[in-house]
Amino acid sequence: MAWQQYRLARQKHDIDIFNRRMQVYKTTVAYLVKCEKTHSLSEDDFYQWVMDVADAEFLFGQEIKDFLSDIEGTSSEIVTIDRNNPPESIDEDYETVTITPEYARLFGHFISFHGRASVLFAPYFQTFLKFKSLQQKSRYRELLQEEEAAVEKYHRENPLPPPSDDDIPF
Repeated sequence: MAWQQYRLARQKHDIDIFNRRMQVYKTTVAYLVKCEKTHSLSEDDFYQWVMDVADAEFLFGQEIKDFLSDIEGTSSEIVTIDRNNPPESIDEDYETVTITPEYARLFGHFISFHGRASVLFAPYFQTFLKFKSLQQKSRYRELLQEEEAAVEKYHRENPLPPPSDDDIPF
């Protein structure tokens, strides 16, 4: 009887941890998708996301902590650029906006997070959060490194054009 109670308590604990981790994942993906869809990053959405994923520090390993920290840092830089130098509308009929090359670079980096999220979070959702082997964990790291290499290659092959004198507002 005691052994069954222990197993049930352990299963309940695993399910609770799974649900808390899944909530962090869903919140992160929803935040990334919303920003991709609107091609902008709301300061309110950013601060709400930071509050929603605050307990991730206690639920995940270092790779997820680093990933969320990278999202937070990039988001913070984008929010700061928006706050200090908001994009100006050129043509209100077509809603064309001018953005700085730095903003474009940061937002391009920000968009890459969505693809990396599923690769990084996946090991935490397999068989109630346990890695079957270290080999499996290293495979996810390999996939992440491959994706980062592909993003870097894309940026090397498609650099942002240098700003022209017309882009400078003064």
